[in-house]
Amino acid sequence: MERKFNKYDRLYQMQVSYEVDINATDTNTQLNNMGSDLMDLLSTIDVEYGTHELTLPIIGRHMDYKIVDDVMQFFVSYPMRVYKQLDGVAKQEQLTINTNTKNGG
Repeated sequence: MERKFNKYDRLYQMQVSYEVDINATDTNTQLNNMGSDLMDLLSTIDVEYGTHELTLPIIGRHMDYKIVDDVMQFFVSYPMRVYKQLDGVAKQEQLTINTNTKNGG
């Protein structure tokens, strides 16, 4: 069976930065609420697969957020298997081997 594609495992790492209005009084609460919301929203995303109008769910890994200097940093990674089609790859040609020797053997 001839292979028509190569498989690759990729890890897409995403970072979301979120900051609230500087005049807000409950900054820490708003940032924690947004971090919690992003945990729910980004735990699974739908990704279009090829041209077949098919979407597949991808589960987020290593989800975490932290608040530093009134900015919430959210991190998530999406592992995906990617298939790259092998178009135009030259096939191996036939090889003819001449086994005659100088003495005609």
